[in-house]
Amino acid sequence: MLRKLFAAGFGATGLIFVLQGLGVYTPLPSLMYQDERWAVVGIAMVVISYFVWPKKKGTE
Repeated sequence: MLRKLFAAGFGATGLIFVLQGLGVYTPLPSLMYQDERWAVVGIAMVVISYFVWPKKKGTE
Protein backbone atom coordinates (compact mmCIF):
# COMPACT_ATOMS: atom_id res chain seq x y z
CA MET A 1 0.00 0.00 0.00
CA LEU A 2 2.80 2.41 0.91
CA ARG A 3 4.60 1.54 -2.32
CA LYS A 4 1.48 2.39 -4.36
CA LEU A 5 1.07 5.68 -2.53
CA PHE A 6 4.69 6.64 -3.16
CA ALA A 7 4.54 5.65 -6.83
CA ALA A 8 1.28 7.54 -7.40
CA GLY A 9 2.54 10.70 -5.70
CA PHE A 10 5.91 10.56 -7.43
CA GLY A 11 4.27 9.98 -10.82
CA ALA A 12 1.75 12.79 -10.34
CA THR A 13 4.53 15.17 -9.36
CA GLY A 14 6.49 14.09 -12.43
CA LEU A 15 3.49 14.77 -14.64
CA ILE A 16 3.20 18.30 -13.24
CA PHE A 17 6.93 18.81 -13.89
CA VAL A 18 6.46 17.70 -17.52
CA LEU A 19 3.48 20.01 -18.06
CA GLN A 20 5.26 22.99 -16.53
CA GLY A 21 8.49 22.26 -18.39
CA LEU A 22 6.61 22.17 -21.69
CA GLY A 23 4.70 25.36 -20.83
CA VAL A 24 1.30 23.68 -20.83
CA TYR A 25 0.40 24.28 -17.18
CA THR A 26 1.46 26.84 -14.62
CA PRO A 27 -0.69 28.07 -11.73
CA LEU A 28 1.62 30.96 -10.84
CA PRO A 29 4.79 32.44 -12.29
CA SER A 30 7.30 29.64 -12.02
CA LEU A 31 10.99 29.06 -12.71
CA MET A 32 9.98 25.71 -14.21
CA TYR A 33 7.73 27.25 -16.88
CA GLN A 34 8.93 26.45 -20.44
CA ASP A 35 12.23 24.98 -19.23
CA GLU A 36 12.87 21.70 -21.01
CA ARG A 37 15.15 20.44 -18.23
CA TRP A 38 12.13 20.14 -15.94
CA ALA A 39 10.21 18.25 -18.61
CA VAL A 40 13.07 15.73 -18.80
CA VAL A 41 13.17 15.41 -15.00
CA GLY A 42 9.40 14.89 -15.00
CA ILE A 43 9.59 12.15 -17.62
CA ALA A 44 12.24 10.39 -15.56
CA MET A 45 10.02 10.63 -12.47
CA VAL A 46 7.05 9.11 -14.34
CA VAL A 47 9.22 6.25 -15.62
CA ILE A 48 10.63 5.58 -12.14
CA SER A 49 7.14 5.57 -10.64
CA TYR A 50 6.08 2.98 -13.23
CA PHE A 51 8.85 0.64 -12.10
CA VAL A 52 8.19 1.29 -8.40
CA TRP A 53 4.46 0.48 -8.78
CA PRO A 54 3.90 -3.05 -7.39
CA LYS A 55 3.25 -5.69 -10.02
CA LYS A 56 0.79 -8.57 -9.66
CA LYS A 57 2.47 -11.82 -8.75
CA GLY A 58 2.15 -14.76 -11.12
CA THR A 59 1.43 -12.76 -14.27
CA GLU A 60 4.67 -13.66 -16.04
